[in-house]
Amino acid sequence: ALLLAEAGVDLIALEMCEEIEFSLAATEAALETGLPVWLGMSAKTHEGCQSLSVFDSAELDFLSLVERMTQLPVAMINIMHTPIADIDESLDIVQTYWDGPIGIYPESGHFTMPNWQFVDIIEPQDLVDLARGWVARGVRLLGGCCGLGPSHIEALREEFGSK
Repeated sequence: ALLLAEAGVDLIALEMCEEIEFSLAATEAALETGLPVWLGMSAKTHEGCQSLSVFDSAELDFLSLVERMTQLPVAMINIMHTPIADIDESLDIVQTYWDGPIGIYPESGHFTMPNWQFVDIIEPQDLVDLARGWVARGVRLLGGCCGLGPSHIEALREEFGSK
């Protein structure tokens, strides 16, 4: 983090924060630079689980992660690399514990070893339609992760770029 700060970056964006202890250590190190820190957490509904989990592990509870990580003085919380079907529940959880800026950049497709399968990708206009609801709920940053491409970002920019 200090090397990045010394190199002149404007902010530090941490992504895929899933394990609380590791995420705390990484975030605290980033905060020590004095730069703004954006914290990215991903969620997913795993088969057989009663509650939303982190993306890569059904055993790690998303709510517990959010509850702990939102206590840190970060500049923004991003819900990232999260299936579109899980965005609204993830946003509900984040907004329960965080009243600062929120970003959303979902993924579309699925992972089957050894590669991502980019099938049944959301259409750009359908993403814009969903994003209208997220923006109405206070989301400030929109983007795309795995499976979403330039046409998705262009559609978001056309809809929200001048607002």
